[in-house]
Amino acid sequence: MPLLKSYPISFSHSLPIKLDEHNFLPWKHQVLALIKGSRLKKFLDPTQAPPKFLTVVDQRINNVNPKHEDWEQQDNLLVYWLLSSMFEKTTNRMIRCETTAQIWEQLTGYYTTLNATNISLYKTQLRNTKMIGSLCDYLLKIKGLVHRLATIGH
Repeated sequence: MPLLKSYPISFSHSLPIKLDEHNFLPWKHQVLALIKGSRLKKFLDPTQAPPKFLTVVDQRINNVNPKHEDWEQQDNLLVYWLLSSMFEKTTNRMIRCETTAQIWEQLTGYYTTLNATNISLYKTQLRNTKMIGSLCDYLLKIKGLVHRLATIGH
């Protein structure tokens, strides 16, 4: 049976694309591939973290569960890597997030809302696009709107 790499796993490479307002789904696809490939998907779920203290006595004497310390170390490395895969404007939205799970929840909530708004906007723009100027300009505008819809999963 092959040995699994133990914590902490750090990422020495960056993603080919950084997260911005327009590329959440492609960014998410790359991030999830790396997280799953590193067997770190559990860090996206806040219920998976080991308890900080195993007993009430441990809590009183501040005897922290070693598994929690390992978890926290790995989580902090993952937080750092996630934040470094975003443009500053997006990183600023994560300022109150302390864990990978909090960042993931904030991102998915924000981009779900943003994408719903953008789908409606892009569909309206697509319906209302008229040919003014050359056929080439018209087709480029249509192609751009279709690409934006595809990028947000529609």
